[in-house]
Amino acid sequence: MDGKRVIGIGAVLAVALVGCGPSAAAAPSLNKEGGAAQGQRHLTLAIGEGAGDASVFATAVERLSNGSSLVDVKEHWRNGEPTYETGVIQDVMAGKADIGMVGIRAFDTLGIDTFQGLMAPFLIDRFDLEKRVLESPVGRSLLDGLTPAGLIGLGYQLDALRRPIGFTRDFATLADFQGARIGIRASKVSEMTIKALGGVPVVTNPGDPTGLDAIEGGLTTAKDYLSHGATSVTSDLILWTRPYALFVNPKTWAALSPAQQQQLRGAADSSFQASNASVLAFGDEVHGILCNVDFRFVTAGDAARAEILDAVKPVYAELEKSAATKAVIEAVRGMRGTTTAPEGVAPCPGRPAQPTPAGSSPIDGTWTTSFSKEELANSSLLYDAGEINDENWGTLTLTLGDGRFAFKQRNPDALSDTSGSFTIDGDVLTLHGESGENIGEVFTMRWSLFEGTLTLERDPRLGIAPTPLVIKPWTKSG
Repeated sequence: MDGKRVIGIGAVLAVALVGCGPSAAAAPSLNKEGGAAQGQRHLTLAIGEGAGDASVFATAVERLSNGSSLVDVKEHWRNGEPTYETGVIQDVMAGKADIGMVGIRAFDTLGIDTFQGLMAPFLIDRFDLEKRVLESPVGRSLLDGLTPAGLIGLGYQLDALRRPIGFTRDFATLADFQGARIGIRASKVSEMTIKALGGVPVVTNPGDPTGLDAIEGGLTTAKDYLSHGATSVTSDLILWTRPYALFVNPKTWAALSPAQQQQLRGAADSSFQASNASVLAFGDEVHGILCNVDFRFVTAGDAARAEILDAVKPVYAELEKSAATKAVIEAVRGMRGTTTAPEGVAPCPGRPAQPTPAGSSPIDGTWTTSFSKEELANSSLLYDAGEINDENWGTLTLTLGDGRFAFKQRNPDALSDTSGSFTIDGDVLTLHGESGENIGEVFTMRWSLFEGTLTLERDPRLGIAPTPLVIKPWTKSG
């Protein structure tokens, strides 16, 4: 799942979270003097992913209201359900949550086709085009298409473009798709597209690629599935875009004052602009991780891509039966202009040398630390709100010996594991993830040992050191 920042997924990207959008500056702050809010209002936001992306919006709401309005993010909503995004939409409609945040792909599973034009295969194939379309009058107007379905559209957040990620083979020709079981999230357009390419669409649970030949996703998805056998991504095949939509229950919306409504819209605009910087920077970080492991960026080329585009013409014929959807597709083509080449992925530079085993080191042994989610959330060391998730707190164990390390995280809600090699250079410890959550990642920090207590400290000059590793000292247990 793109955007979930734990120790194992580029955990520590620092971005400007809020305050970038033009509407945010215009939105009024709600305080006692303004009289717009009586007491503190709490709104529940349901998201089927991790809380990181939604937390950007929640932070903006709190800032714009001077703390008089708070958004309580409920992450992993409908956890374990392959159609969790459909469930989020239904639950907001039913008033079980005030606000929802899902990929636009999911709405057509409930017969809401307002976003289908944006999901047309191979249409939005550049990130800058995605941004321009969503902030254009066309993109804004599509949010109004939620009103007849009983929802109020607030805004978007950008996300990475989706490509084929191969497990059993590369996906660079039309023949590669024939009979292939390809994992998707619930979406009628996605299902039609995979079938048109000759594949078998499989709505999958996040993190479970069992029996799949490929899955659609961004580079972060590829990183997430390295430990599950992902081997390649097709650089020049952009299946579709996948922005989030933010939407509100109409009764919740009606209970808000005009100033509060404007505040939510301002927060949505602010988080939209922040997501632009986040996706770009996070994509660069994950690209570096993929280049550290045995992973391939393959290309289809012009001839193979033309054959693939020809195969999805029936999908366009079906979508364009709706005059409104056809108009959206034509508008996007107009904004796309004469650019025909999709956005590619940069080739990997020379592969870094493998770390030299540290042998016996002064900090060999098993070390433990523990802290609560509240302690994590309140830490001044946080890179960003994405680090506040269930896979980043609890009891942590770090075992070092013979140049190898093993990391385990456990709490009542989640567990994760990572292992690899480590090196020591003076007071600098470097962990090289080779399997588990952190495969391909490199973490570097300073260490010190005093009376049986190991302290790890972040030094920004050295590189990345996730907050869970440095938030508290470690005690030797073995």
